[in-house]
Amino acid sequence: MMKIKKRDEVNKICSEIEIAKFVTEIRESGRSIALCHGVFDLLHPGHFQHFKEASDLSDILVVSITADAFVNKGPGRPIFSQEIRAKTLASLEMVDYVIVSDNSTAEKVIHLIKPDYYVKGSDYLSPKDDVTGMIMKERSAVESYGGEIHFTGGLTSSSSSLINRYYPSVDAPTQKWLNEFKGAHGYEAVLNSLERISNLKVLILGETIIDQYTFCSPLSKSSKDPILAFHQHDTSYFPGGVLAIANSSCAWASKTKVITFSGTEDKILPTLIDKIDSNIDCEYILADDRPTILKHRYVDVASNTRVFEYYDFSNLELAKEISNKLLSSISTQIGHFDLVVAADYGHGYFSNSIISLIETKSKFLGINTQAN
Repeated sequence: MMKIKKRDEVNKICSEIEIAKFVTEIRESGRSIALCHGVFDLLHPGHFQHFKEASDLSDILVVSITADAFVNKGPGRPIFSQEIRAKTLASLEMVDYVIVSDNSTAEKVIHLIKPDYYVKGSDYLSPKDDVTGMIMKERSAVESYGGEIHFTGGLTSSSSSLINRYYPSVDAPTQKWLNEFKGAHGYEAVLNSLERISNLKVLILGETIIDQYTFCSPLSKSSKDPILAFHQHDTSYFPGGVLAIANSSCAWASKTKVITFSGTEDKILPTLIDKIDSNIDCEYILADDRPTILKHRYVDVASNTRVFEYYDFSNLELAKEISNKLLSSISTQIGHFDLVVAADYGHGYFSNSIISLIETKSKFLGINTQAN
């Protein structure tokens, strides 16, 4: 099989629109395509063997990676940003194209590219071993147009296992506790515990926060003033504070209710409706004396770390009228919930009256309080 000359790594990284054009040209020239898809957060020898076998199967190898926002592998993941992961893959001679997929699964990419071979590792050979259940959907997508799913052999190793072992996202005592827990309780025990709490009704109290992330990169020249200078890229907004907790609660609780406050002139919060689970019952007490809390972070795209942040909020005590409305709403509803989660972010939600009420009336009270 004759391979064409490889392009430089910058030109290997392309958008979905570009790859659709390239795929058409490739097919018209009579060449075949293989597709590998994954997070590829930490490359190990098994990955290189995987890509080599996929490359040998076809004329062109496309590797798609899951965008940062859709990586669901636990706190601190991915370790490396989508830009770094894409550039790393593009530097491999055996890889012809790299695309970043804004989807949590590979199905859209499969339908877009329609590869002759969709290539997965041998650890996905048995559908029952895939806890996500996605391999069956991916197989169905591939077979819908006559493609073939191919499982590579060779060394298998889990990036997540390596990351958890050598790059833990928690401190040493917590890591020790997790390891001991894993040794004492199996997968079935965890599932049984989740099953036992699946009927709980959860009430979440605290501040609504909008998390704003602006991605930037340092300029290659110094500014006139003694300050850091960055080039601004994209800005994204996410529901934070009690809304983030509620989104997690909806994954296991039978009912999730939020009682919180927001500013009356907020224009961002309504745009986040598609990022807030539709099963959450959100009750907003409107506060006309302050904005909805906005926490704006600037993030370096290369390291995926924050370089600067500022908060837009009121330092004043919550108005008595607003605090009384919160107290009244909590008082009439708290008895209907099995679990109350008080999330105190330090911005004035919890008056002495509210604290006294939830301490005495909660059937079970969980508290998350910030260092500030």
